[in-house]
Amino acid sequence: MWRLSLDTRQLGDGEHYLDAYVSWVDALGDSHGYSVMTAFTIDNASADPVVVESRSSDRVFSPNGDGQDDVFNGYFSLSEPAVVSVVVRDALGVVVRSLLVNAADDAYVGWVWDGLDDFGVLVGDGVYTVGLTATDAQGDVAVSSVLAGVTQQVPGVVVSPVGGSTVSGTIDVVFAPAAGVTVSQVYFGGSIGCCRYATLVVDGTWRVGASVTVGLFH
Repeated sequence: MWRLSLDTRQLGDGEHYLDAYVSWVDALGDSHGYSVMTAFTIDNASADPVVVESRSSDRVFSPNGDGQDDVFNGYFSLSEPAVVSVVVRDALGVVVRSLLVNAADDAYVGWVWDGLDDFGVLVGDGVYTVGLTATDAQGDVAVSSVLAGVTQQVPGVVVSPVGGSTVSGTIDVVFAPAAGVTVSQVYFGGSIGCCRYATLVVDGTWRVGASVTVGLFH
Protein backbone atom coordinates (compact mmCIF):
# COMPACT_ATOMS: atom_id res chain seq x y z
CA MET A 1 0.00 0.00 0.00
CA TRP A 2 1.03 3.60 -0.56
CA ARG A 3 0.64 5.84 2.48
CA LEU A 4 0.88 9.49 3.47
CA SER A 5 0.74 10.76 7.04
CA LEU A 6 -1.74 13.67 7.31
CA ASP A 7 -2.15 15.89 10.39
CA THR A 8 -5.82 16.82 10.20
CA ARG A 9 -5.43 19.50 12.90
CA GLN A 10 -3.68 21.66 10.31
CA LEU A 11 -6.78 21.62 8.08
CA GLY A 12 -9.50 22.51 10.57
CA ASP A 13 -12.79 20.78 11.32
CA GLY A 14 -15.41 20.44 8.61
CA GLU A 15 -15.99 18.84 5.24
CA HIS A 16 -12.88 18.00 3.18
CA TYR A 17 -11.94 15.92 0.16
CA LEU A 18 -8.79 14.49 -1.35
CA ASP A 19 -7.83 13.44 -4.84
CA ALA A 20 -5.54 10.45 -5.39
CA TYR A 21 -3.59 10.54 -8.67
CA VAL A 22 -2.23 7.13 -9.65
CA SER A 23 0.22 6.07 -12.33
CA TRP A 24 0.07 2.34 -13.04
CA VAL A 25 1.19 -0.26 -15.57
CA ASP A 26 -1.11 -2.90 -16.96
CA ALA A 27 -0.35 -6.56 -17.56
CA LEU A 28 0.85 -5.81 -21.10
CA GLY A 29 3.30 -3.14 -19.96
CA ASP A 30 1.30 -0.08 -20.97
CA SER A 31 1.23 2.95 -18.63
CA HIS A 32 -2.00 4.54 -17.40
CA GLY A 33 -3.15 7.45 -15.29
CA TYR A 34 -6.03 7.24 -12.82
CA SER A 35 -7.59 9.59 -10.28
CA VAL A 36 -10.11 9.04 -7.50
CA MET A 37 -11.76 11.51 -5.10
CA THR A 38 -12.75 10.75 -1.50
CA ALA A 39 -14.88 13.05 0.70
CA PHE A 40 -14.54 12.98 4.49
CA THR A 41 -15.24 15.03 7.61
CA ILE A 42 -12.65 16.22 10.12
CA ASP A 43 -13.90 16.53 13.71
CA ASN A 44 -11.00 16.99 16.09
CA ALA A 45 -13.17 19.00 18.50
CA SER A 46 -15.13 15.88 19.45
CA ALA A 47 -12.07 13.66 19.55
CA ASP A 48 -10.09 16.00 21.80
CA PRO A 49 -11.02 16.27 25.49
CA VAL A 50 -13.51 19.02 26.28
CA VAL A 51 -11.94 22.14 27.79
CA VAL A 52 -13.35 25.34 29.26
CA GLU A 53 -12.24 28.15 26.97
CA SER A 54 -13.70 31.10 28.90
CA ARG A 55 -16.07 31.94 31.75
CA SER A 56 -17.80 34.81 33.50
CA SER A 57 -15.75 37.11 35.68
CA ASP A 58 -16.11 36.83 39.44
CA ARG A 59 -18.58 39.41 40.77
CA VAL A 60 -20.77 40.49 43.66
CA PHE A 61 -24.53 40.88 43.25
CA SER A 62 -27.31 41.99 45.57
CA PRO A 63 -30.52 39.92 45.33
CA ASN A 64 -32.55 42.39 47.42
CA GLY A 65 -35.37 43.05 44.97
CA ASP A 66 -34.45 46.63 44.11
CA GLY A 67 -34.16 45.83 40.42
CA GLN A 68 -30.40 46.45 40.34
CA ASP A 69 -27.87 43.59 40.30
CA ASP A 70 -30.58 41.23 41.60
CA VAL A 71 -29.27 38.21 39.65
CA PHE A 72 -25.96 36.86 38.41
CA ASN A 73 -26.11 36.07 34.69
CA GLY A 74 -23.10 33.88 34.01
CA TYR A 75 -21.67 31.55 31.41
CA PHE A 76 -19.01 28.97 30.63
CA SER A 77 -17.73 28.51 27.07
CA LEU A 78 -16.62 25.00 26.10
CA SER A 79 -14.55 23.67 23.24
CA GLU A 80 -17.41 21.34 22.25
CA PRO A 81 -20.95 20.42 23.32
CA ALA A 82 -21.12 18.40 26.51
CA VAL A 83 -23.43 17.19 29.27
CA VAL A 84 -23.12 19.77 32.02
CA SER A 85 -23.94 20.34 35.67
CA VAL A 86 -23.71 23.76 37.33
CA VAL A 87 -24.08 23.95 41.11
CA VAL A 88 -23.58 26.65 43.73
CA ARG A 89 -21.58 25.79 46.86
CA ASP A 90 -21.10 27.74 50.06
CA ALA A 91 -17.78 28.37 51.81
CA LEU A 92 -17.91 24.87 53.34
CA GLY A 93 -18.41 23.21 49.97
CA VAL A 94 -22.06 22.35 50.59
CA VAL A 95 -24.31 22.52 47.53
CA VAL A 96 -26.95 25.20 48.13
CA ARG A 97 -28.38 25.44 44.61
CA SER A 98 -28.36 23.18 41.56
CA LEU A 99 -28.73 25.35 38.48
CA LEU A 100 -28.17 22.63 35.86
CA VAL A 101 -28.00 18.88 36.46
CA ASN A 102 -26.76 16.56 33.70
CA ALA A 103 -28.16 18.90 31.09
CA ALA A 104 -27.39 18.37 27.42
CA ASP A 105 -26.05 21.73 26.35
CA ASP A 106 -24.15 23.22 23.47
CA ALA A 107 -20.66 24.67 23.74
CA TYR A 108 -22.06 27.82 25.40
CA VAL A 109 -23.45 27.15 28.88
CA GLY A 110 -25.50 30.04 30.20
CA TRP A 111 -26.84 30.14 33.75
CA VAL A 112 -28.65 32.54 36.07
CA TRP A 113 -28.55 32.59 39.88
CA ASP A 114 -31.05 34.69 41.79
CA GLY A 115 -29.45 34.17 45.20
CA LEU A 116 -31.99 31.53 46.29
CA ASP A 117 -31.16 28.03 47.49
CA ASP A 118 -32.87 24.85 46.29
CA PHE A 119 -35.73 25.50 48.76
CA GLY A 120 -36.41 28.99 47.46
CA VAL A 121 -34.82 30.67 50.48
CA LEU A 122 -32.44 33.61 50.04
CA VAL A 123 -28.90 32.61 51.01
CA GLY A 124 -26.88 34.62 53.49
CA ASP A 125 -24.30 37.20 52.56
CA GLY A 126 -20.95 35.71 51.61
CA VAL A 127 -18.86 34.35 48.76
CA TYR A 128 -20.16 31.31 46.91
CA THR A 129 -18.64 29.13 44.19
CA VAL A 130 -20.57 28.42 41.01
CA GLY A 131 -18.99 25.22 39.72
CA LEU A 132 -19.24 23.58 36.30
CA THR A 133 -18.71 19.91 35.46
CA ALA A 134 -18.79 19.13 31.71
CA THR A 135 -18.59 15.61 30.27
CA ASP A 136 -18.08 15.11 26.52
CA ALA A 137 -19.16 12.20 24.34
CA GLN A 138 -15.88 10.34 25.00
CA GLY A 139 -16.32 10.61 28.77
CA ASP A 140 -13.64 13.30 29.21
CA VAL A 141 -14.43 15.77 31.99
CA ALA A 142 -13.66 19.47 32.37
CA VAL A 143 -14.33 21.57 35.46
CA SER A 144 -14.32 25.30 36.13
CA SER A 145 -15.79 27.74 38.63
CA VAL A 146 -16.81 31.36 39.16
CA LEU A 147 -16.94 33.21 42.49
CA ALA A 148 -20.26 34.87 43.28
CA GLY A 149 -20.47 37.29 46.17
CA VAL A 150 -23.91 37.81 47.70
CA THR A 151 -24.72 40.96 49.68
CA GLN A 152 -27.87 42.78 50.72
CA GLN A 153 -25.91 45.98 51.07
CA VAL A 154 -26.54 48.83 48.64
CA PRO A 155 -23.67 51.18 47.71
CA GLY A 156 -25.27 54.04 49.64
CA VAL A 157 -28.28 56.33 49.96
CA VAL A 158 -29.37 59.84 49.12
CA VAL A 159 -29.50 61.67 52.49
CA SER A 160 -30.44 65.09 51.12
CA PRO A 161 -33.10 65.88 50.22
CA VAL A 162 -34.80 63.40 52.54
CA GLY A 163 -37.34 61.29 50.73
CA GLY A 164 -40.83 62.74 51.04
CA SER A 165 -39.59 66.09 52.33
CA THR A 166 -40.50 69.53 50.99
CA VAL A 167 -37.61 71.85 50.16
CA SER A 168 -37.13 75.35 48.81
CA GLY A 169 -34.31 77.66 47.87
CA THR A 170 -30.77 76.35 47.38
CA ILE A 171 -30.05 72.96 48.90
CA ASP A 172 -27.22 70.46 48.92
CA VAL A 173 -28.00 67.21 47.13
CA VAL A 174 -26.06 64.54 49.01
CA PHE A 175 -25.26 60.85 48.45
CA ALA A 176 -23.70 58.99 51.39
CA PRO A 177 -21.76 55.79 50.55
CA ALA A 178 -22.29 52.74 52.72
CA ALA A 179 -19.47 51.72 55.05
CA GLY A 180 -16.75 49.80 53.25
CA VAL A 181 -17.97 50.77 49.77
CA THR A 182 -15.57 52.61 47.46
CA VAL A 183 -17.50 55.00 45.22
CA SER A 184 -15.66 56.37 42.18
CA GLN A 185 -18.29 58.74 40.76
CA VAL A 186 -21.77 60.09 41.47
CA TYR A 187 -24.06 62.17 39.32
CA PHE A 188 -27.66 63.23 39.85
CA GLY A 189 -30.48 63.31 37.33
CA GLY A 190 -34.23 63.02 37.18
CA SER A 191 -36.52 66.03 36.97
CA ILE A 192 -33.66 68.25 38.22
CA GLY A 193 -31.93 67.67 34.89
CA CYS A 194 -29.01 65.56 33.79
CA CYS A 195 -26.25 65.25 34.44
CA ARG A 196 -25.12 67.00 37.61
CA TYR A 197 -21.87 65.47 38.74
CA ALA A 198 -21.21 65.43 42.48
CA THR A 199 -18.04 66.31 44.32
CA LEU A 200 -16.51 64.17 47.07
CA VAL A 201 -16.23 66.28 50.22
CA VAL A 202 -14.23 65.81 53.41
CA ASP A 203 -17.01 64.00 55.30
CA GLY A 204 -16.99 61.23 52.69
CA THR A 205 -20.26 62.20 51.03
CA TRP A 206 -20.83 63.26 47.43
CA ARG A 207 -22.57 66.61 47.00
CA VAL A 208 -23.97 69.10 44.57
CA GLY A 209 -24.55 72.48 46.23
CA ALA A 210 -22.94 75.40 48.03
CA SER A 211 -20.84 73.29 50.43
CA VAL A 212 -18.85 71.57 47.66
CA THR A 213 -16.27 74.36 47.83
CA VAL A 214 -14.73 72.57 50.81
CA GLY A 215 -14.34 69.34 48.88
CA LEU A 216 -11.87 67.63 46.60
CA PHE A 217 -13.06 67.29 43.01
CA HIS A 218 -13.14 63.80 41.54
